[in-house]
Amino acid sequence: MSNIVKIRGGHRTHLKKLLKEANDTLTSSSTEEMAEIIVPLKKQIEIKGETLAKLDHAILYELGEEEEILAEIESAERIQAEILVIIAKMERMVKVPQQVTHRLKKNDNSRMKLPKLEIRRFSGDPKEYKTFRDAFEVSVNNDAGLSDVEKFTYLQTYLTNDTSRAIKGLALCNENYKEALDVLDQRFGNKQIIISSHMDALIKTPAVTSNSSTKKIRELYDHIESNLRSLRSIGIEPQSYGCLLVPILKSKLPSEINLLLSRRFNKKDDVWQIDTIMNELQLEIQARERELK
Repeated sequence: MSNIVKIRGGHRTHLKKLLKEANDTLTSSSTEEMAEIIVPLKKQIEIKGETLAKLDHAILYELGEEEEILAEIESAERIQAEILVIIAKMERMVKVPQQVTHRLKKNDNSRMKLPKLEIRRFSGDPKEYKTFRDAFEVSVNNDAGLSDVEKFTYLQTYLTNDTSRAIKGLALCNENYKEALDVLDQRFGNKQIIISSHMDALIKTPAVTSNSSTKKIRELYDHIESNLRSLRSIGIEPQSYGCLLVPILKSKLPSEINLLLSRRFNKKDDVWQIDTIMNELQLEIQARERELK
């Protein structure tokens, strides 16, 4: 390992401490305390970012293999993205009007402190994409105070290494932000991919074999209902696939529950509807749960 790599390692370690201090300040300090701490801390982080950028650039010239160079660029851009995100947060906090600051301090003891809203990182599961996309839309994309490059920076921090590969190669700039969103929408937000993902999850659901395990039957019901609800949220109603799901659901239920359902649908020409089955299953579970209390 060359000396320049060791030197950069030391700077990166120090940067992590600065970023942690900044995050702790933003989440735990009062608004007035932040104003005193943030300005010098922000300057330190900016200087550290510039130093690392120069070291990163110098190290690239020492590398020979293309894979090493690409890995080095990705690593450096992730760190610079973290710096941009925390600086954007600090700048927004510093801009809070003084009268609002005074009012917040005055009412600090009487107001309930709400938990900090967090966006869960997207790991690539199509079933989770709509939830992630909606949360990102509300928290970041609709924020008129952020530039597109800042929004792009936030977007990168909410993607895992696997999902970030989908937008690999798009430089961090204003022009590429909307393209990055389009790529993610096409890759993970495709309706057919989401439907297939939910159906696959339902097919792979472990069967409940014990007639007496009310807890397991409840968990099975909740899992199936959760997937059905998610499909409804993208405009896919049970009527369009219910006949395919009925035999899958029956194969997951214990024999006694299936017998009860068969008695309910005892007419020769009855067509089992998934909504009706789920309603009957819910009533049966609730009756069992009442008996256990």
